[in-house]
Amino acid sequence: MTLRGGVRACLMVVVPAIVVSVSAGCGLLPDDGDDVEAISMSPAEASRTVIDNLNAVDPPADDVVRYDTPTGDVTRVGCVDSFPSALPTGPPWRYVARRDHDNPDAARIDQWRASAQGLVSKGFVVRPQPDTRDPRNVTVSDSRKFTVGVLIYNYPVSQLLRLEISSSSPCVRDPSGGDR
Repeated sequence: MTLRGGVRACLMVVVPAIVVSVSAGCGLLPDDGDDVEAISMSPAEASRTVIDNLNAVDPPADDVVRYDTPTGDVTRVGCVDSFPSALPTGPPWRYVARRDHDNPDAARIDQWRASAQGLVSKGFVVRPQPDTRDPRNVTVSDSRKFTVGVLIYNYPVSQLLRLEISSSSPCVRDPSGGDR
């Protein structure tokens, strides 16, 4: 995979006391979709896999409406740098779904962490965590690079503890070409 485009101006977003550089337009993504390593899979199958992995860690409540297709819960994110729009575009695309839980009790946190680690029995491996803010964070991925994470964010000023459960695909290219 080659990265083209050289150095570009990066879009900077200021978050309280943290400056985050958005990858789009910074030369961190390939400029051409043909340069992107991607698996071949239909968008429907990628979305279904993302939702199934999310549900394995955080099953939806019985009162949640379920749809025949999960695409309403899945966001499509580009894997290609698009300098004119300053946002990643595709194809190929990554498919992402997440659920946030505010101020969960310790027993629920332990349950979600155990469920994520339980995916090891389905071929996932626990990924080493970078220097994280919370040592309870856990991320697992499978051989195809589908990833599930349980991440905990503590906001002391508002006294909020937010637990994010996310599921994502690797970059995916639709074999039928219908993902444009």
